[in-house]
Amino acid sequence: MLNGKDGFQFDVYPNPAKGQATILATQFKGITFRLMDMTGKVVLQKELEESATSISLNTLPAGIYQMAYSNSIEVLFQDKLVIE
Repeated sequence: MLNGKDGFQFDVYPNPAKGQATILATQFKGITFRLMDMTGKVVLQKELEESATSISLNTLPAGIYQMAYSNSIEVLFQDKLVIE
C-alpha cells in the first residue's frame, strides 16, 4: 500500500490494467476516486463504498491516466494508472 495525506493508504491493482482494476483503501468513507486523461478531463469518478472497490475500464482507450483520491476538503493522493 502507498501512503498519502492524513494516514490515507491505497493501492490499485493490477497496474498496468486491462478491463478492470481494484482499488484498495484503508479509509473509504467520504473518499472520491477520480480518473483523468492526460488533458485533465475526468473520465471516471466513483465514491468509494468499501475497502476494496472494483472499477470497469472497458470503455477507456489504452493510455496513461492520472488518479486522484480526495475528501470534501483536499486531494489526499495522486498517482498514475496505465491502461493497456
